[in-house]
Amino acid sequence: MKLMLKPRFFAGWRWQHWLLIILVLSVAGYEMVDRQFKRLQTYNNTSLDHIERSIAEYNTLAEQLASMEKLPPVKTQWNYVSAIANTYGVNMKLQGKKGASNYYTGPLDAWNGNLDGYVTAVLVTARKMQQTVPVHFYGFNIANEKMTLSFSVLGSSDI
Repeated sequence: MKLMLKPRFFAGWRWQHWLLIILVLSVAGYEMVDRQFKRLQTYNNTSLDHIERSIAEYNTLAEQLASMEKLPPVKTQWNYVSAIANTYGVNMKLQGKKGASNYYTGPLDAWNGNLDGYVTAVLVTARKMQQTVPVHFYGFNIANEKMTLSFSVLGSSDI
């Protein structure tokens, strides 16, 4: 059954009824627009605060990067590592320079090598290397109390 409003339904309405309908629609429309405006204003203020915080964080990071020291040349770093290996009686071999597979592939210059010796001596040497220069360890092999540790010494490309 279809519900149809007949003209007789509206015929009994007076101006007060029409005024009430207009008032209800006006208040509902105002509330809807007002809530939407407040929601968007809160979002804009939140995102603006977030953007300001992000800018401050990036500025702080930029200042920290600008104040950082430059790494010494990789050749100098390699000399430090060689001296450490000699101190602990570990054999060290240069395997190649940056670009070889299975080695360090980051943005810094790197010389790749192996430490060979007794497990304890190699581990002590590796620990001392980590404390002295930037080093990237990527593989090891242990057999018969002997250890081979593969590493990359990192530094700048300046000579």
